[in-house]
Amino acid sequence: MNPSLIVWNVRGLGDFGKRGRVKRLLARRKASIVGLVETKWNQCSDELIAGVSGSRDSGWAAVNAVCNAGGIAIYWDKNCFRSVSSRVGAYYLQVDFQEECSQKLWSLAVVYGPQDREEKLAFIREIDDLCSGTEIPLCIAGDFNLVRSHEDYRGARRNTTLMDEFNECININGLLEIPLSGSLFTWCRGDGSDSFSRIDRAFINQGFDQLYQNCSMMALERVESDHNPLLIKLGAQDRIRRPWKFENMWLQDERFFRDLETWMRSDVEGFGAAFRWSQRLQNLKGLIKVWNKEVFGNINTRIEMVLSKINELDLAGQARPLSGGEINDINGLKIDLSRLLSLQEILWRQKVKEQWLKLGDDNSRYFHVVANNKRRFNMIECINIQGVRFEGRADVAKGVVDFYTSFFRESVVRRPFPRNLELAKLNESEAASLMQVFSEAEIWTSLRDSDGWKAPGPDGFSWDFYKRCWPLIRGEVLNALSEFHETGTLPKRITHSFLCLVPKRDAVEDIKDLRPISLMGSLNKLISKILARRLSLVLPKLVSSFQQASVRGRQISEAALIGFELLDSRKKSRRPGLIFKLDIERAFDCVSWGCLFRTLAAVGFPRKWCDWIRGTMCSPVISTIINGEAKGFFNTGKGLRQGDPLSPGLFTLIMELLSSMLSKLRDEGKIRGFFMNDLGREGEVTHLLFADDTLIFCEASVDQVLYILSALVCFQAVSGLKINLEKSMMIAVGDVPNPEFFAAVFGCNWTRDAVRYLGYPLGAKVNSATIWEPIIEKMERRLAGWKGRLLSLGGRLVLNSAVLNSQPTYFFSLFKAPRGAIQKMEKIQRRFIWGGTGEDRKMPLVNWDLCKASKDNGGLAIKDLYCVNKALLIKWLWKYATDRGSWWRELISIKYPADSEWQSKRCRSGFGESVWANITKEYDEFWKVCHIDPGSGEWVSFWKDCWIPNHVLADSFPRVAAVATDPDARVSDLANNTGS
Repeated sequence: MNPSLIVWNVRGLGDFGKRGRVKRLLARRKASIVGLVETKWNQCSDELIAGVSGSRDSGWAAVNAVCNAGGIAIYWDKNCFRSVSSRVGAYYLQVDFQEECSQKLWSLAVVYGPQDREEKLAFIREIDDLCSGTEIPLCIAGDFNLVRSHEDYRGARRNTTLMDEFNECININGLLEIPLSGSLFTWCRGDGSDSFSRIDRAFINQGFDQLYQNCSMMALERVESDHNPLLIKLGAQDRIRRPWKFENMWLQDERFFRDLETWMRSDVEGFGAAFRWSQRLQNLKGLIKVWNKEVFGNINTRIEMVLSKINELDLAGQARPLSGGEINDINGLKIDLSRLLSLQEILWRQKVKEQWLKLGDDNSRYFHVVANNKRRFNMIECINIQGVRFEGRADVAKGVVDFYTSFFRESVVRRPFPRNLELAKLNESEAASLMQVFSEAEIWTSLRDSDGWKAPGPDGFSWDFYKRCWPLIRGEVLNALSEFHETGTLPKRITHSFLCLVPKRDAVEDIKDLRPISLMGSLNKLISKILARRLSLVLPKLVSSFQQASVRGRQISEAALIGFELLDSRKKSRRPGLIFKLDIERAFDCVSWGCLFRTLAAVGFPRKWCDWIRGTMCSPVISTIINGEAKGFFNTGKGLRQGDPLSPGLFTLIMELLSSMLSKLRDEGKIRGFFMNDLGREGEVTHLLFADDTLIFCEASVDQVLYILSALVCFQAVSGLKINLEKSMMIAVGDVPNPEFFAAVFGCNWTRDAVRYLGYPLGAKVNSATIWEPIIEKMERRLAGWKGRLLSLGGRLVLNSAVLNSQPTYFFSLFKAPRGAIQKMEKIQRRFIWGGTGEDRKMPLVNWDLCKASKDNGGLAIKDLYCVNKALLIKWLWKYATDRGSWWRELISIKYPADSEWQSKRCRSGFGESVWANITKEYDEFWKVCHIDPGSGEWVSFWKDCWIPNHVLADSFPRVAAVATDPDARVSDLANNTGS
């Protein structure tokens, strides 16, 4: 039986009856080791331990309570483990165990964190000492009475300084947290209040990660205490039959291409080119398996053999002089070893899919730990599905498959479709462009831009296989694509896809916490990529300005900018208004296929194009990947696949129905939106969309709320998409009378505070330091200390740059960061870059300012966060000057009109929500590095535009400009006869 341990804050075991109930609860789990916190035992004894363990032959160690407060006890099954030694700290009990069967040696520290703030700091220091003083594999678990992020609690606000100290301790010591399943929180206040926290946790060091690579943790039922027991499974899990996949390391072996050329000469029987290609892939899969076993060999075994031979020759050289042949042999073996280690690095990189890190930097150990960590994170030991709790891998797999089999059935046979909406339509030439033959150049472009490290579908073949082997396979692939162009159909083996369940958060409690991502077969995804490219060419015509997603030239930050400026304008007008932030439940997964094809027909897509969509999307057979295994085999009747290149564009067309319904209500005067220039009633916006992230703006009017609600009900009936009103939110803007009433009419919650929209805090003061706290937390997690210990300095620099590009840059592009926030982020960077190894982990090797210098100037080219922030804000000014015709620029020019075509009015005021007010403060810096090439001069103001480098004539010569006969004159108006 695989060993496991339970750690639990039991909140006292002095009562005989409670000990009996706890014993029965623990007996159900048959844990080999149990750690109990807050026992309140003033003197632990064999009798007390037996009263909980049910055995008088258990080993145990304990820290006694003081005046019936505190107390820690650990007991274990002597048949499974024996105690080597134990230690006691102020806040922990540590026992070193040796497993009887495997003789594995490791240490368990059960902690009980204090309540007092000063004591918490001492507790954190003690954890630091515990980690640095333990040289064997270590697991630290228990009640820490600390949280790591704002997501770890609900209710009373936590001390962010303590969060920072706790996270720094974890990072410095390179600890890995075991992911939690079964519950979001581990503690609940017992007075019925809405106060929850995740204060019970478990951490392991890298030695423990190597010892028990498949350890997992789940929260058990919260009974007999206000804390959940934590069940940690240590041993090797049941054997998993993972789907086969092509290993990119095989492409580094020239023998593979020679053998592939031979394999491709064999005939494949079957009707149709697509079917023959699917059969070809199936045959290749079997041949490659044999080739890998008999020719390529196990990479780890090959490395061990080479190391053994090197060691054998090395020992021989110590006994006698090596011959010339032996010296050549050892040099050749070292070359072989280097090549094999490079192949191993490719293998592990493909497993973890870390795309930021370059190969050849000796980071295999990093890839190995990341793979283990991802495996633990994706492991589902227990889950709630529609109110029923499933435990154990077999039951979880069955519950998940049954849920999705039922979920993807279409319950409505025929849905209504609105006929009076004004939808944009394709003309004949645009429709004809969609139907052109798939050219080889078009196919190769789609292949070339595909990421070869992405997880493959059921056939197992990666994009790197297609790209590197294209000369050998192109003929059969082109024939299959040509056949699909004519028939619009594909064999089921081609359309078979995997449904991979990706956790949305650290702690998975419910099936809703999992995001289903489709892994499509290679040929099917290639077709989808080609069609998606063609679709993207016509979407700008079909999609209104209100939708900012999936349309070339439109960006997510533009939608956020518009939202902030509309809110600012409404507050400035002091007129009450309402914003509805909609939550669409499982948006992609619920789209009605009938609605999709009627929408495509309504906007002018040819029938053959619709047949192509049916062929690639509407006839799939799905298997669900659960805990690494493919389970189930079921058909679907609705939904767009997340992970399908076509899905975002098609979903945008579905959302255009809602956009048209709301626009129709506005045109009929039934709803009034927010105005960019509220005083002049210009720039009205009733709704704003980025895919399914939807904001609706209206006046504080019951009639308008009801009209919006009726449009949503109609949209739901048409599309199959369900608006989750319980998760939707109404924002009351200004002095809204009785906002509770409006929220009750709509059926949602309401707030006056900021809400999260597209990752930005809509409604927050844009200069507030608090909006940066989530970004700092994410950055700290991404630059965790254990990663620094496993990466070379070059690897740490690359990861630092990758994190900067993905985390703070998103906020930098819209908000001006306070100095304090930048200093915190730089502190995280410095600790990560210099804190990789050893006792000098906090010792910077180079001055930080020099690190930010370019490599040509002796630096490390680490980006200066302050300069990055300023540059991204200035980029908006460049876009304003050059992005003529865009909707966001049109709205900004309405709110901040200026005489110049090249810049908006510089604004000084706002109610704290104006993002553009901060951006325009960078105009002085902008014009220092830019000037306008006047060209013909008809669009350039002679006096007010910077068409002479570093000079605006009205600023440089104010007296002359003041008496100019035409202050609005263009350069072309004042040019001499020669045009100069």
